[in-house]
Amino acid sequence: MRTLEIAVLMVSLAAAGVIVFRKRERRLDTAILSSLVLVMFLHGMMDHFRLQMLPTYLVAWILIIGFILRIIKPQAKVRLQTRFKKYLKKGLLTMVVMALTAGSMYLTHVLPAFTLPEPTGKYAIGTISQHLTDQNRDETLSAAPGDKRELMINVWYPVDPDVAKQKPKEPYPAELGDG
Repeated sequence: MRTLEIAVLMVSLAAAGVIVFRKRERRLDTAILSSLVLVMFLHGMMDHFRLQMLPTYLVAWILIIGFILRIIKPQAKVRLQTRFKKYLKKGLLTMVVMALTAGSMYLTHVLPAFTLPEPTGKYAIGTISQHLTDQNRDETLSAAPGDKRELMINVWYPVDPDVAKQKPKEPYPAELGDG
């Protein structure tokens, strides 16, 4: 897991802990809400959002909405609520937050983000992308009659280093990892 992903997890768990175990306190709620929004913003801008973290993003957005409501909505007059109901709600919230957080941790472990190394050969790398259509073959998976078979290809090939020096360097495609 990346550093900001761990920060999102930790701040989300802390925010859930504040909702479950602390009474409403406007200053604390505002501080937790600010830190949750800040860490989500930094994570999105610096590390980019990842599918593996979707359960934690869900928890974070629910907590953000919860804290906004806690700050805006004045505390209701004391309602008589049985202790059992109160502890059941808090227990369920805790279990959901823990399960979704554990799900994110598991997904980031099973599907990690990786960084590709810099190319080390003596040749530069050229690439070309082509969208090809085979006019002799009908598309079998299309509902539209008369569709032809289509194929998208990417080709990487060695290039003379002297020619490549004049061209700007481009990063790896995002689909291949961070470059």
